[in-house]
Amino acid sequence: MRKYVSRCGQINYLAKKIFFESMYDDFYAIRVIDWKTRESTQLSRTGNGNWVKWLISQGYDIIDATALGCAGIYLYKTDSLENIDLYAIYFPYLAVFDIECLFINIPTEAQARTLIASVIELLQPLI
Repeated sequence: MRKYVSRCGQINYLAKKIFFESMYDDFYAIRVIDWKTRESTQLSRTGNGNWVKWLISQGYDIIDATALGCAGIYLYKTDSLENIDLYAIYFPYLAVFDIECLFINIPTEAQARTLIASVIELLQPLI
């Protein structure tokens, strides 16, 4: 039980850190965070090389959507050649909280859903 609580605490900390840092990113790009390496890059919101086309090119398919005010959080899944499922989460732009980001390379669905729950908990008072 302690290990689970510790892991949830790490996810909550990471969610807060990344979301508050991303408030000042470029308007025309979304922040992309690699879950495994914790590296941050950007992808275009629209046009060639946008984040949706990138997800498709990497083999991600949408598997779930969670309502968040007038927007939604989207969960994606891919099957790699080594039969290892990877997950990605898209958090939309919200007027009350100027954030838009994409988490990639999340190794388990449980970690992805825990991150989604943490973000919803953080944003609940604002929506």
